[in-house]
Amino acid sequence: MAFFDDLKQKVLVGSKQVADKAKEMADVTKLKSQIASEKSKIKEAYTILGQLYYEAHKDDPESEDFAAQVAVITKSTEAIALFEEEIERIKAEPEVTEPAAEETAEAETEISKEISEESAAPVEEKEETPVQKKYCSNCGASVNTDASFCSSCGTPIQ
Repeated sequence: MAFFDDLKQKVLVGSKQVADKAKEMADVTKLKSQIASEKSKIKEAYTILGQLYYEAHKDDPESEDFAAQVAVITKSTEAIALFEEEIERIKAEPEVTEPAAEETAEAETEISKEISEESAAPVEEKEETPVQKKYCSNCGASVNTDASFCSSCGTPIQ
């Protein structure tokens, strides 16, 4: 009988350890979820802050780092407007015929060329400056454009 009592005791201790470990893992998972939620709030706040900054300083950015990003946003906004106009034009046509489809393809090619040419301008400006910076999406620290990870918090840079 002593053997079974000893076995029963070991099973009880083992199951308590497993239960404790499961609770610990659940608590850690809950905390990690809360951390992810807070990081999401921070990222959203950075986005809103960036939008507010862009609206306030789009005509006169304070530094070259900001000027390059403002130029990218402005060019992309213009490209979106061109694409939306093209969508409206396509929707307004009653029926697309074969020649009209060719014209649409030509128009798309022209728009793409314009966007490529416009997008190339900020890149050339960036090459003139010795070191360009971008910002970590996690902590907001300034990092070199060729960096793979943030030097402040270690987050991978995209």
